Amino acid sequence: MKMTVTTIAGMGVFWRGWFLNDQGLNVQHYFMHVIDDGERVVDFEGAHIVDLDAAKCVAIRGIRSIVAESFVTGKPSRVAGIEICDADGELLLSVSVAEAVHAPLNQLLTIVGSHDVARSER
Repeated sequence: MKMTVTTIAGMGVFWRGWFLNDQGLNVQHYFMHVIDDGERVVDFEGAHIVDLDAAKCVAIRGIRSIVAESFVTGKPSRVAGIEICDADGELLLSVSVAEAVHAPLNQLLTIVGSHDVARSER
């Protein structure tokens, strides 16, 4: 069986969708496709990320950044979420705006609200 291995200068080795960096860590190559106004904006480059949990964190940060930019610019965002796919194009996980922004914001408001109630009871 012929194995194709590509060495990326100063970074490590890329083989069959896996990346072995100079610390010996196997990391996957994930693609983060943004769902914007009902259409998939394809990520052609992808990124080397340790595992799917870390990829989810990257997607959440990306969504939060997009939402924050829409607040700063005053332009509404139509981003619905990010789909995380593997090197073969298979959908592994979807992260929605609600999961990335709304749920943590509601949790924060609940915490802040409970502190306000505690202060008013003093």
